[in-house]
Amino acid sequence: MQVNSYTRFNIRVQHIVFIILLITITGLLAWLSTRYSLQADWTRNGRHTLSETSVKILDAMPEVIHVTAFATSQEGMRVTIQELFDRYQRYKSNLVLKFIDPTTSPTEARKLGVQRDGELVVEYQGRNEHITELSEQDITNALQRLGRKESKLIVFLEGHGERSPHNFANFDYSEWVMQLKNRGFKVDALNLSKMSQIPEKTSVLVLSTPEVAILPGEVSILLNYLEKGGNLVWFIDPSQSLLGLEEIAKKFNLMVQPGIIIDLVSSQLFGKASVVSITQYGKHPITEGLAYSTFFPQASGLSVNPPPDWTAATLLTTNSQAWAESSSLSSGVVKFDEKTDIMGPLDVGVALTHQLPKTETQQEPSEQRIVLIGDGDFLSNAFIGSSGNLDLAMKMTNWVAHEDKFIEIPGKNASDLDFHLTSEAAIALGFIFLIILPLILFSMGIIIWWQRRKV
Repeated sequence: MQVNSYTRFNIRVQHIVFIILLITITGLLAWLSTRYSLQADWTRNGRHTLSETSVKILDAMPEVIHVTAFATSQEGMRVTIQELFDRYQRYKSNLVLKFIDPTTSPTEARKLGVQRDGELVVEYQGRNEHITELSEQDITNALQRLGRKESKLIVFLEGHGERSPHNFANFDYSEWVMQLKNRGFKVDALNLSKMSQIPEKTSVLVLSTPEVAILPGEVSILLNYLEKGGNLVWFIDPSQSLLGLEEIAKKFNLMVQPGIIIDLVSSQLFGKASVVSITQYGKHPITEGLAYSTFFPQASGLSVNPPPDWTAATLLTTNSQAWAESSSLSSGVVKFDEKTDIMGPLDVGVALTHQLPKTETQQEPSEQRIVLIGDGDFLSNAFIGSSGNLDLAMKMTNWVAHEDKFIEIPGKNASDLDFHLTSEAAIALGFIFLIILPLILFSMGIIIWWQRRKV
């Protein structure tokens, strides 16, 4: 192409137009970035994204949420708090976050009972919760407690050797109770020999297998509670007798199948054939969305044929290879005997519902809810952390307590924070970055210098 004054002018104009367009587009992109944001969470389990359950909790709280963070500006604590609440504010615009320095405003901190730097006070509808740990789980649990119109009362029957809701032995329920309290439930223990009636505000009564027989008078109190529409969770461990609770079993036409369930599939994981693994669940609000396996250390099969005015739904069922072993497990060798054993699949958990008549103060009839589980160990301190056991426990409790919109909020562990290398891999990476790459760069420099020297 022949270069003349005309072509030079065209090229100059093109360059000027290109620069103007480039500056204009850059300016527009910068302006759009102030109005809109685009983010991607590439962490393995999405720990920088607000969980679906947190979003549902926010949906249930339409009014303004006020969060006051009592934090000094040292060590970037305010930045950490702001980044955490950015997830909530991106979804809920009327969540207001305010920072107060407790060293310069001690009166306000003392008024709200703030005791440490970084403490948060969350307020909603005139109630408040204090948060001392910065995590989505703690924040959303606090929001869940504030979102409840009232704290439901969970009562554990005791006095007969049942698992304690307050003690810390492996077979007790203190870990589960702590999770219940974290999510806004009230928990109490009831000894019928000291208090001859079940509290009127009881939302759920929890029965676990006793070690001594429950007295007939106590059974009458329990039956009266059920006749009045009380909700019940009953954990039934494998045993030879229900120890006084036969009348309650008769009310639901419940039969506890003899023997302990054997699951040879689970034995490969735990080394014990008596540990039952449940991977498939019945269609029910309790098990909806339950994505993890649940484990039951020693379980019994349940057979329920409820009265006509009750509806039963299966929650937990073993695989078809499991069976109820009627003989002793002390020998360590188990084998199915078609004459005495019961072949699976076997039901381990059942939910029952019963429509109650509408009262004068109710607009709609209420529903009585019962959950029967053929094992009490799965929620004990030793096993509640196993896979999906805690998730099942919270879903079950919320359903029985008529708190359907509140479900378990899973902890989002940052599984990709740690990078572990074997010693061989560490040596290989060190050799590459400390020797190979520097040699390559040095060689390239020598080659370039040598070629330029020739020119």
